[in-house]
Amino acid sequence: MPFFTQMRQVSDAPRVERLLMTSSYVPVTTVGASGLRVSRIGVGCSRFGTDLAEDDARAIVDAAFDAGITFFDTADSYGGGASERVLGRALAGRRDESVVATKFRHAGPVPGAGRKSVRVAVDNSLRRLGCEYIDLYQVHAPDPATPVEETLDALQDLVRQGKILYYGLCNVRSWQVVEAQLLARAMGGPPLTAVQAQLNLVERARLDDLGQVAKRYGVGLLAASPLARGLLGGSYDRDTPPPRAHPLLTRKGVGYWGTSGLDTLERVREVAAALGQSPARTALGALLARAEGAVALIGGSSAAQVRDAAGTDPAALADSDVRYLFGQSDRR
Repeated sequence: MPFFTQMRQVSDAPRVERLLMTSSYVPVTTVGASGLRVSRIGVGCSRFGTDLAEDDARAIVDAAFDAGITFFDTADSYGGGASERVLGRALAGRRDESVVATKFRHAGPVPGAGRKSVRVAVDNSLRRLGCEYIDLYQVHAPDPATPVEETLDALQDLVRQGKILYYGLCNVRSWQVVEAQLLARAMGGPPLTAVQAQLNLVERARLDDLGQVAKRYGVGLLAASPLARGLLGGSYDRDTPPPRAHPLLTRKGVGYWGTSGLDTLERVREVAAALGQSPARTALGALLARAEGAVALIGGSSAAQVRDAAGTDPAALADSDVRYLFGQSDRR
């Protein structure tokens, strides 16, 4: 079926399509079975409004656009909403050319993931972003106190109202993706579009499990921490550990700074040297090659890192390289 018959009839669709199709750097994908078209490299904005100055955040957004990256992912919990504000200002005048994803956390001003919580959260995010709608609205984490049906019903209503175009889940298990999609279909409303999780070369089992489920149920896969909290960027190794405050040494980095992660890093460096490219491009390329249609959300730390990631080419890696990088072969 032609792309434009699949895509929702939103006013910005032709402009986004033109920009994506003329990009000479970043490959493009459709998120799951939806009509949402995004660059396969996206920018995660968790540092916007926190430890990144606003001018630096704007430089990252500018570098992303220059390289053909048009997908930006934030959350209402990042900097207490500061990330959404900074991103919104950086996108001023370019909203039609961008795809904006944000998330709501059920610990917000109205706790839980019930109807009222969702309505209040989305209106607050729209105000901070300065947007009329959100392309992809995600539940940041499951809320065990709220029935899944109620959360899905609230999200489907937001799609009907035009406040969001698509919705997704974050930090869930594969069975929860299946449950949510089957319920969404049974309810007769818009289906689940995307699932976001920490996925990278170190998390091979999770990537394969979630990837298979997502593909079967028409859900797009968004890979957070595709460089394993910065480990696979190659700045640190066994002889040069990161500073104590680095994310690799925090709770969220647990499991990466260890034997498995460091062994993976050595393989990444070896292949990167052979190909004459950065470790980051190599790790991202392998991830995108293995997970067909997935999107890698790189942590926006600097414009230079964004420009480097934009040159990622999954096709530059042979199948043997990908197997080797994922630890499935002893040799390239």
